Amino acid sequence: MADARTSKLTLFQCGASLEVLHAHLVRAAYQGEAGDWVITFPEWVSRLVLRQEMWTKALAVTDTRPEYGHAASKVRKNLETLANEISLASYRQIELVVSDLFWLMNNVFVAWMVHFCRSRNIHFRLSLIDEGAVLYTGTHLGMRRTLKSLAKFAYLKLHRFPALWIHSGNADYLNAHCTKVYCLHPNLLDLPQHVEMERIDPGWMAAVYGSNQAEIQLPVRSCLYLSQPLYKSIDMARQLGVVQESRSYLQKQGMIHFYYKAHHADLPEWLGRLEKDCSFQPLALQDRIPIELVARTCGADVVLGHSTSALLNLRAYGYGGRIISFGLQKLRAASETSQYQHYLSAVKKLGQVELVG
Repeated sequence: MADARTSKLTLFQCGASLEVLHAHLVRAAYQGEAGDWVITFPEWVSRLVLRQEMWTKALAVTDTRPEYGHAASKVRKNLETLANEISLASYRQIELVVSDLFWLMNNVFVAWMVHFCRSRNIHFRLSLIDEGAVLYTGTHLGMRRTLKSLAKFAYLKLHRFPALWIHSGNADYLNAHCTKVYCLHPNLLDLPQHVEMERIDPGWMAAVYGSNQAEIQLPVRSCLYLSQPLYKSIDMARQLGVVQESRSYLQKQGMIHFYYKAHHADLPEWLGRLEKDCSFQPLALQDRIPIELVARTCGADVVLGHSTSALLNLRAYGYGGRIISFGLQKLRAASETSQYQHYLSAVKKLGQVELVG
């Protein structure tokens, strides 16, 4: 009897806005390919980033980051949503696309899908999608993240979830299950022989989001600071001091106006301190969107940050001003030495970001 199952499902499990944007660019590149295309995304992701008409199904799921609490119940709820909304057993082939294997939801879902597909004779493929610096530094766990990974594995097993123990030998694209990486910067990766590489093409932006994308209209001599919650692992005053130094440095170079774009995980206290202690004004964006979405039309003379992924990506998305990473070494947490070194290496190799302070 002929196999009546549908040919293929490509499922993007996204945990952040940039993943959602990149998933759309990959989808656009494969717009003529048969099969079903499904995307999941955190419920807080701006609908300006989402183009539901491009997908067979688009599912909002709960953010499972541990700092938001009740992680186990949220992971379980998301698994139930996926099982109820997608008839996984009806496919002959499933490609699951995630950003990394360290994230709780990704870890559980990959482990669950491997078992599910094996038990039903479904061909399974795991791919990674560029979510920024995570892709280029994530395989270098260091001692702290290795111990944290072990703790996550124990936590998941305690709650009776399928799970993968991730360490430096099998993290992300080093994992035996991984067969492909969709990335923005192929020159920053040295992949194993069994892993295929495909560049994400920002040239699809107009086709996906239209030629009249939103603009960040700022006055002449403006600086835009991309906030990043490093203060959650170091002292807040320490990061504020570096931001104040960056403002003084750029004022001496002629910058007059200073703005910030909040990170979706920023604390209200931090944003208040940016405005009060550093005299940065909030950017007038009504939605939390990745800066890459509006990079081409960003009117800031300088975009400033520390180790945020966007610094690596802005040029590829059409931003033409100065890109500065300021005070990176001063903000390094002692426990994050390995990731710091590899981010620094990526910045230098890319050659598009000024390292200052």
